[in-house]
Amino acid sequence: MVMQNRRKRTVEVWTATGPTPRSCPSQPLSAHTQIAFTTPVKAFFKYLANANHILYNPASELDMPRVEKRLPRHILNVKEVEVVLAVPDLATPIGIRDRAILEPF
Repeated sequence: MVMQNRRKRTVEVWTATGPTPRSCPSQPLSAHTQIAFTTPVKAFFKYLANANHILYNPASELDMPRVEKRLPRHILNVKEVEVVLAVPDLATPIGIRDRAILEPF
């Protein structure tokens, strides 16, 4: 049990700090970077446990960080939308297609 806790702690520290030295180690890694580091580690330990190379998967209890969902920074106003919708040439089939694609948005 002590070895399992030690392995789990080692994996947690590695995923939080990253595999390579960074220029600014005092700042934590972003959630995206932590996920990019953690996913292959979890998959590798899962493989080792399934193949009976290790008895316990230390990465099975790792919590994946949640990625925040961001709203768009710039939203078109009514005048800008009208300008975009006026661009397709409705005299051609491609223009009609383009307008049909743009209208639902």
